Amino acid sequence: MYVKRTMTVADGLSLILSVCLIQQSVGTKYFLTVPQLPSYDANVTAVVTAFQHTSQSTEKVLLQYIGGENSKNVLNSTHLSFDQDGSQQWTVTFSSESMQELRESSVVLQMTCNGQKKEILLTFRQSSGYIFIQTDKPIYTPGQTVKFRVIAVDEDQRLSKHHLKVDIINDQQVTVDRMRYSAEDAFKGQNFELPKDIAPGRWYISANFEGLDSNYRLAHNVSIEVREYVLPRFSATLHANTSVITKDSKALKLTVTSKYVFGRPVHGNVEIHLGILDNNKFLPRAVLRGKLQNGQFSQDVDVNILTLSKLMYTSNQRLHVGVNVIEKGTFENYTLTDSSIFISHPYYIVDLKSSKEFFKPGFSYTLKAVIKTKVPLTVSHLDLYIFAEFLDANDNIIKSVSEKVPIMKNTVVTQDFITPKTAEKINFKVHVVDENHPSFEHFHFTVKKYISANHEYLHINMSKFQPVMKWSDGVFFLEYTKSAYLNSSSLITVNILSKGQVIYSINVKKNILGVSPVSLPKQLFGELSPAYRIVAYYYIAGAVPELVADSLLVDTELDTCVDEVHLIRDKFSQYSPVPKKPKDKLDLLIIGSPLMKIGLLALDKAIFLLNDKQTLTRELLFHTLRSHDPSTSEGDGLNAELILENSGLYHMMVDTDAYSTSVTPRRALSSFGSFYDISFDRINMPEENRHGNQVSEKQPETEDSLPQRSDVRFYFPETWLFEEKIIPRDRKLPLELSLPDSITTWSFVAVGLSNNRGICVSIPLEQVVEKPVFLEVRMPFKASRLEELNINIIIHNYHTNDVRPEVTIIGDSGLCFAENATRGGNHSDHGFNMTVTAGEMAERTVRIIPLKIGELTLKVSMISHLGNDTVEKKLRVIAEGLRVRKAITFVLDPGAKHTTFMNYSDNNIQQSNTATIQNRYIASRNMQHTTIDLALPPEVIKGTESCQISAFGDLMGDIITHAVVQSKGLMEEPTLIAQEVLNDLGPIVHALNYINDSGLMTHDLKQRSHRFIRHGVVRLLTYKSGKAFSVRPGMKPATWLSALILKSLCHATSLAFIDKHNLIDTGFSWLQDQIKKDGSLNELDWTARKNNAQYRIELAAEVLISVLECNRKEKEDHLTLQDKMADYLQKHINKIKLPVVMAKTAYALMLYNSDSNKTLNAVDKLKRLALKGAQGHIYWANKPKDEDEKKPHWYIDRVPESSIEATAYGLLVFLRKKNLLNVDAVADWLVAQRKHNGAFNGAKDSTAAIQALTEYSLQKHKEEEIKVNMNLTVRAGKAEKNQYKFKFTQENATQPESRSNVPVYQFLEVLTEGQGLGQMQINVEYNIPVDKNEDCSFNISVEVKTAKIALDSSNLLCSSCDFNCPGAKINYNIDDTIKDRTAISKTVSMLTSGRNPKTNAKPKTKKNKPKPTKQPRRRPQLSRKPKPHGKRSKRALSSGKSYCVTVCIRHLQGVSRPVDVRIQMLTGIRPLDEDVRKISQTIPNVIDARLTENAEFLIVKFSKVEATKNTCFAYRARVENDATRINGANIEIIQENSPKPSCVLEYHPPEDKESLKVYCADFNHINRGECKCFSGQCGKCGPMTSSEFDLDKTIKLTCKADLVYQLKLGSQEDKIHWLEINATVHSVNKTTGTHELKEGDEIIMMSPGYCMCFRDYFGKEEKFYLLSSDVDRLMDRQGTIVHRYVLDENTTLLRVSQPLSMAGHNNSKSEQTREIFISQPLNKHEQDLSPHFKLAVSHEHLAAGLSQGDKCEL
Repeated sequence: MYVKRTMTVADGLSLILSVCLIQQSVGTKYFLTVPQLPSYDANVTAVVTAFQHTSQSTEKVLLQYIGGENSKNVLNSTHLSFDQDGSQQWTVTFSSESMQELRESSVVLQMTCNGQKKEILLTFRQSSGYIFIQTDKPIYTPGQTVKFRVIAVDEDQRLSKHHLKVDIINDQQVTVDRMRYSAEDAFKGQNFELPKDIAPGRWYISANFEGLDSNYRLAHNVSIEVREYVLPRFSATLHANTSVITKDSKALKLTVTSKYVFGRPVHGNVEIHLGILDNNKFLPRAVLRGKLQNGQFSQDVDVNILTLSKLMYTSNQRLHVGVNVIEKGTFENYTLTDSSIFISHPYYIVDLKSSKEFFKPGFSYTLKAVIKTKVPLTVSHLDLYIFAEFLDANDNIIKSVSEKVPIMKNTVVTQDFITPKTAEKINFKVHVVDENHPSFEHFHFTVKKYISANHEYLHINMSKFQPVMKWSDGVFFLEYTKSAYLNSSSLITVNILSKGQVIYSINVKKNILGVSPVSLPKQLFGELSPAYRIVAYYYIAGAVPELVADSLLVDTELDTCVDEVHLIRDKFSQYSPVPKKPKDKLDLLIIGSPLMKIGLLALDKAIFLLNDKQTLTRELLFHTLRSHDPSTSEGDGLNAELILENSGLYHMMVDTDAYSTSVTPRRALSSFGSFYDISFDRINMPEENRHGNQVSEKQPETEDSLPQRSDVRFYFPETWLFEEKIIPRDRKLPLELSLPDSITTWSFVAVGLSNNRGICVSIPLEQVVEKPVFLEVRMPFKASRLEELNINIIIHNYHTNDVRPEVTIIGDSGLCFAENATRGGNHSDHGFNMTVTAGEMAERTVRIIPLKIGELTLKVSMISHLGNDTVEKKLRVIAEGLRVRKAITFVLDPGAKHTTFMNYSDNNIQQSNTATIQNRYIASRNMQHTTIDLALPPEVIKGTESCQISAFGDLMGDIITHAVVQSKGLMEEPTLIAQEVLNDLGPIVHALNYINDSGLMTHDLKQRSHRFIRHGVVRLLTYKSGKAFSVRPGMKPATWLSALILKSLCHATSLAFIDKHNLIDTGFSWLQDQIKKDGSLNELDWTARKNNAQYRIELAAEVLISVLECNRKEKEDHLTLQDKMADYLQKHINKIKLPVVMAKTAYALMLYNSDSNKTLNAVDKLKRLALKGAQGHIYWANKPKDEDEKKPHWYIDRVPESSIEATAYGLLVFLRKKNLLNVDAVADWLVAQRKHNGAFNGAKDSTAAIQALTEYSLQKHKEEEIKVNMNLTVRAGKAEKNQYKFKFTQENATQPESRSNVPVYQFLEVLTEGQGLGQMQINVEYNIPVDKNEDCSFNISVEVKTAKIALDSSNLLCSSCDFNCPGAKINYNIDDTIKDRTAISKTVSMLTSGRNPKTNAKPKTKKNKPKPTKQPRRRPQLSRKPKPHGKRSKRALSSGKSYCVTVCIRHLQGVSRPVDVRIQMLTGIRPLDEDVRKISQTIPNVIDARLTENAEFLIVKFSKVEATKNTCFAYRARVENDATRINGANIEIIQENSPKPSCVLEYHPPEDKESLKVYCADFNHINRGECKCFSGQCGKCGPMTSSEFDLDKTIKLTCKADLVYQLKLGSQEDKIHWLEINATVHSVNKTTGTHELKEGDEIIMMSPGYCMCFRDYFGKEEKFYLLSSDVDRLMDRQGTIVHRYVLDENTTLLRVSQPLSMAGHNNSKSEQTREIFISQPLNKHEQDLSPHFKLAVSHEHLAAGLSQGDKCEL
């Protein structure tokens, strides 16, 4: 056993004695040094020096390495030959694989000469090598993709040969994904996608070498921040003229500098809040306000206004400075706080511990002082006074020296002192002098004398003759005592160590001057960085022989890589970089060694304003390299031996007899180790003037992932580049890049990995991208239809001259510009001119009104003589009302191999026949014909309907496509509970296993599946509670949920990495602890079910299913658990009443023992509980399903979750007992219940149903040997354009064939031919008016008011919103305002619907307000607080306005179940993240509060809501984008397990204006621009001249129309902002056949109340033509068909006059006139037409147009 221990002073004296004994002999002394910590796979260099070689013959020294554990393992050996004094090196590399194979973690180095042997035990460094991880950003939002690369090298910085294991770890320290790469592949960019719904926190990427034993543990991890953020456009910095306030301070000068990310100054205002931070309590003192001048604001502050007490100077309190910069025009702000200014006395601290503790008499001593302040700021312009006393052995002062050292910029000061030869000790006394902060505290330091028996010393000096000499000159000096001993060594051995290893060794000869200069080779400089150590020593045969040594640690100041990489701009802007413009070409040159691998990153510098903790920088690289030096900081010591040890070297000395026999030199060869000769293959940086444009091997630059060049700016990435390159052999890689559209500063950095050895990170390079004149467009990302929005257009002018740009705004046809509509121009575009002063910015607000739903495009262009710019933005427009999603799903089985045969004759099989769907099969022809009636309910809000059809060649295609391929959730609304996550993960795991087992898995789908499961597991971890899982974070774990999650995780292990130990094993261990003696289980969370006998049986069945499906039989401790639960179920079979409990019990017993009598008894009872539907389906439910064949699909409620779950487990049972039941009929019923995404109601039923259907489908494919080969023909209506054809084969069975914008209100026919087992989905969505709160069991109130100025930053909700103030009781009286609010709610509900046939109430206007209605007893109370009349807040959060929103709820009776309060955000409004966090932290019974994606909804999750008191919460919301008229937003209360909201309340901003629908219904406003836009939804009617309308236009108009009728006008009636018009059909000129009409039939038309056509231009009994799109074919609840003719923008109304003669024309028949009403309506006061307006359509032209309908295709 070899023991290594630290050498003491006694050891040093012992070694001197041993040297003395050796001196008595006449042999050569061989002195060996070797690094203390060798590394695997790296060079280990031992240096052997011969002293006093007097023999004439060559002497041999045997060196060999043997195993530290097994001395019989001779690992390597060599002989060194010496014929004179001097040193030699022996370098060996130890392979980690070989050492691991030999089970050696240490080696013994033996040195033998002439029979004498010495040895040293060397233990290998466990963390040999380096691992670095680079991410593209330090911060991410949920849902973003994290890009990263791993750089793994050995200790010599060569690419590692070991494989890497890379773990992705979430904020709970659970590994959510694990990847394995070779070191080469790991350097290539990898990525993983963060889930969208994770909580804020820190995530980690960890990498370590894999396949090595525990003795080799190198790992590295980096952290990234995950939270929601908006990329800032500008920032601000605070500078103070001092970092401390002392008793002597008089004034404080504060300077705020604010710049955009592209470097230009910000225009705006500044607020500075001053206060004292006393034990984290804020004591406000003063507020400063001012205006930025050229981006700066300075203010002198009298310290007296801070009212500082004497006590504050002794308690280290701090000045708290809050800065808020508000940008001019946009009112966007940037806030920073600073508490770095201390209130303290004294201020400066001098640290002298970095100085050496021992000096050498007669030589210089360097005192190193580190000056620190109370804060980490650079100190400058100070004086450091140093007083030194040199004392003798009796402590008498030999001499005293005082020095004044100026401190300019560096906080580290060095000062040399020449020490007297008789000195034994030095006392230093130091203090700092600062005129601004007088402080005379002294700091002391004592230095002792170095011990030398012969009074000989060696001193290494970097600047003996040239004080300004730097390390980069490569020269240092050895100073030494002129020896009095003739036999002293004339050579000094010098070793250079870097990162703990010897990299260079040289012998230096002494001279009579006592000073020898040493020059290091230039090629060595890359090896020296970031720090290196010089160790020098020689041997003296004096009165007492000894070793003389010194060590010096040198910081290289300018760090250099072994193999450098440089990023350089093009030669024109290298030394004077100029800003570029978006889309400009950027020429970069990367310089490195030949074939060097380059990882290039380009990042928007605005990211660093949010988080500047980059995961890999040049500084971090060198810090890590420096950490591999095992020595102490200075390598100081009392004697030579301690100096060597503290420098990281072991040493030993042996002697050889001078008369020994010479041995022939021989170098030992070994397959284990490898010899290494140090070579300096360093790539020198080419001179700047040698950078040329010609490159011998230029690699093509590809930018396939970037958008194509365009004049429109729309590409604004945060990470622009994260890619790999290879340096050509000429060492230059030119890149020609096209800059993105962002106006910002791009930060470039290159990571280089040498083809030989060396890793490097370049110095960052920045490129400003700006335009002298450019525009910004600020608008909300989402709006409601028919809102009046403000689009802010901001133009920046950084020219020295004023600019007058011409601005043009073009929008989609669904956008209307109110200003342009007023002037009668094109509604979809707008233009204006404006003047922007030089160096300033200007803003213009444009009002737009979205008329259509969907994603609309707005393009803003600016043209000026100083520059042009174009920006494109997207606006997502949603509709009013409540969104309804309905799915019709049926099996595609043209061979009729699975159908329930009923009503069949001669192979003509009718499978279903309801009001909505008819399904027939012709088995002999492998044909299936399905007809779907898409007549929607009458209450559908016009324009909100949409239909998409999707066909799949496999039963699992829909759910795979929706969740895995499209990354959409299976739960329609986010719930923030574990069931939502499990609802996504559980069913998909079964579907993916089915795809895998059936051979349909593709490479792309496999990768997507891996990512999907990883995301699901990450999301589940949010609900991990100890070893188990809870329904909501912070609640007790739920047994049923834990069992279901563990079951899903077990099935997922075959698809992706699952942390089995931390998730599955520990989870089942927890389940085992829940079992009772009788076999039932404990349940800690009873919120989901009632605590009764049925649920206890169900719970036991669920846990047993989980244990058995996870195959826990191999776990002995779980066998007892299984037996107990199975016995419990068998004993209680006869007590089961519910079908779902029976189905689960039967399935659990089937898995446990399928042939036992108890199991068969359970199966028989389950069969007897089955129900059979009218269409032949089989299912299980507590009561039969409503199957009224006359009721449309839209009115049929979804079956309960328990029915689907019972049927799913029933199918699983009878798939194992197929002879007992028709499983086809069961599967068909399940398929029909699927939603549009392929799932069902919730997590439990979806998981069970998909599992059952996958097993069913697998069996069908095996039994029938089904090979997919299906052809589908789909036709919607009679139009040829609405016909679609699909084909499915085995290769594309799981891939969807989809079509959007399928027409509704008519029949959809599907013809399927061939063979296969797939499915068709018809997904229909539409909006309906918000239901009245008839079933609401809550009182709700909401108050919205303008936020006040926040004076107390410690409680901003109190200061700004009067909420949660100390001592205040928050108990809003809902009853006081219920009556008014009820009336308002009713009116808003009717407005949302757009029509109400049951009432004749007039529109709500300012003159006609509805009267309050009496509230029924115990009805829900929906209220809103009165509007405040306070002034607008001067303090902006992120705009010029911010709101306080307070919501209060109370349950009507007792305590509610868990509920979600779902608050839709008003357009342009965003809650503050800090307030959202406080809701979950401070409000009782709140489990979680979270914003959904894009902050569209705020969801507050309550565990319960009480009836005894109001539960209130509040938040501040900033107005990011202002609007003139916005619609209200909904607050919904959704109870757990409820399919739809039980309570809905609409709320409005405090500046609540009438909606456009109400405002424009007032005829006094009809000519206003916003109402002209609004009328774009009217039928076209207005005068046109004859030159604008002729026969060709008549034909085109007729062809465009789906139907043309001639009608006679009847009565009209107002119906809540809609005009109902009765008309009689005079003739049917063109029709689609949707509505069969004949002359004399009556129809009802609906026109918006603000449209003028029938109010002003048509009289009663007058005939006219209706040219329109197809009629809306509706079906009510009873199945009655209703036809609705809506007179919207797709409608044209023609009135044909009698022929009239025109003056000045001879042929009166040819000059006929008529009138066509087209374009927008005109006010009735503007009907006086000028003479050139002629009536332009004759009966003959119209008849000709109708008769030439067959020419429409032309």
